[in-house]
Amino acid sequence: MGFVFWLFLSNLIQILLMPLIMVGQNVIGRHAEARAEHDLQINIKNEQEIEVILHHLEHQNEVLTAMMKKLGVDITEALAQVKR
Repeated sequence: MGFVFWLFLSNLIQILLMPLIMVGQNVIGRHAEARAEHDLQINIKNEQEIEVILHHLEHQNEVLTAMMKKLGVDITEALAQVKR
């Protein structure tokens, strides 16, 4: 008889706490979605900044190539010396 009463009380407590647990899970889910959205925005900004840096480096490469051509330096020879 005591076990049945204990089981009834534990089930009653679980039933009463279930809405609280579900609300907590919803709050955690909303926080996770907000965090994921924030991470996505940061990743998009990082990608844009990387693209700007890559364009800048390409431009620098073009300028350096033009300078080397004006100076009469063979580009393949200069790259070979740098690799050594």
